[in-house]
Amino acid sequence: MWKAAMKMFLSNPLFGVGTGDYVSSVQAYVSAGQLPARISGYNQPHNMYLFTLATNGLFGLTALIYFFFRILSFAMRSGSKAPGYKGLSFLATAVAVHYLVASMTDSLFNIFILRFSFAFIMGVCIRTVAEGEGRRK
Repeated sequence: MWKAAMKMFLSNPLFGVGTGDYVSSVQAYVSAGQLPARISGYNQPHNMYLFTLATNGLFGLTALIYFFFRILSFAMRSGSKAPGYKGLSFLATAVAVHYLVASMTDSLFNIFILRFSFAFIMGVCIRTVAEGEGRRK
């Protein structure tokens, strides 16, 4: 699965094969005899970073890394500025780090409930901490 993702990335390194085209690209590689048929049963390579490279290329991976960088930098910076909200800053940091690590073995944002949970937790934490910072000014 990782080999398939790398083949897709190398075929179009800047933009990838396109969002939603992972399965059809795998089928094309299997039909051409470049990959074994057993991988055609998987809809992702079980690695968020390789999946992003395959489907969205370097631009997509850069956006994904920037997304997590902004979350982590805000949460860590805000934890010291708004002492009453350290718990929420820690929660946002812990969830972001968990997704970053767990995404080495699965594409977590492809699973609706995990994507929803991430968005909900981040929304509550970051919004509440940002409001707390605003009240202190």
